[in-house]
Amino acid sequence: MHNLHPSRFACYYGLNRLDQLAEYDLVIVQAELYDAADLLALRERGTLPFGYLSLSQVADTETTAPWALREATTGAVVRNQRWQTVLVDCRAPAWQRLIIEEQIPRLVQRGIHGLFLDTVDIDARFAETWPGVAQLLRRIRWEHPELALLANRGFSVLDAVAETVDGVVFESFSTYFDGAGYAAWTGSDLQWTEQVAVRLQEKLGTRPVLTLDYAPPDDETLRLYAERRAQAYGFIPFVSVGHLDTLP
Repeated sequence: MHNLHPSRFACYYGLNRLDQLAEYDLVIVQAELYDAADLLALRERGTLPFGYLSLSQVADTETTAPWALREATTGAVVRNQRWQTVLVDCRAPAWQRLIIEEQIPRLVQRGIHGLFLDTVDIDARFAETWPGVAQLLRRIRWEHPELALLANRGFSVLDAVAETVDGVVFESFSTYFDGAGYAAWTGSDLQWTEQVAVRLQEKLGTRPVLTLDYAPPDDETLRLYAERRAQAYGFIPFVSVGHLDTLP
């Protein structure tokens, strides 16, 4: 395990902005958008760069891939229409090999300190694939011990997440972006985030929980609400726009 103790972090999927990124202790980026020299420069300035890696969704162009998840009854490929992606069956040996032997080494060559593992959660309709996610998490930890690991949520396989990662990003902890606009959770949704927060604290112990919330650039009230709620739990907040292509 790696000891991560960031006081400030950012999640940024845009280009450049290296000087601004260097103001944070830890940054999540699309590593392929940067030269290895850029990420090395960040590390030399005391910033830990984490490369984005999707575990269970791929571009919609990969509908014929052997790891594409298919409906049991119709055989149709399962899509996430919002992000134009295809869901992956993480149990597929070919997919696990691709992640372990090709995708991660390619990110390592960029000079990352760690991985930000996204799409760890899979819809409960396909719960039979969850063991594949858990196995893949454990393989990543086993085969790449040099990398620090952050999981985005991962609550459906929380035991495996707690066993393998160095911290968790709780995306949409207090607020969310649904493509049409921004809002704060209320009612049972808010209560659910509170329950999960307590479970995370129990499972992770001293490992950090980072919150990734959403607010329009001009809505200081919503941004401050998300930041202060995260801090009340001892979490480390970052609030951005829906497409994560700007820095505050």
